[in-house]
Amino acid sequence: MAQLVAPPVPARAPRILGIDEFAFRKGRTYGTVLVDVENSRPVDVLPNRETGSVADWLQEQTVW
Repeated sequence: MAQLVAPPVPARAPRILGIDEFAFRKGRTYGTVLVDVENSRPVDVLPNRETGSVADWLQEQTVW
C-alpha cells in the first residue's frame, strides 16, 4: 500500500481553501484534504475528518 505524504504548507495560507474528505481505506479510515482552490494544489492532508482537526489547522495558519 502506498503512503500518502502531505506537501509542505506554503508560507501563507491560501485565500480560498477547499476542504474535502476521502477514504484512505473505504469504510474504515478517512482523512481530509485541504486544497488551494486558486492554484489547484493540495495544501495539507489531515489524518481524520474531524472538524476540530480542520479548526486547529486553520488556527495554526492565522497570523495576528
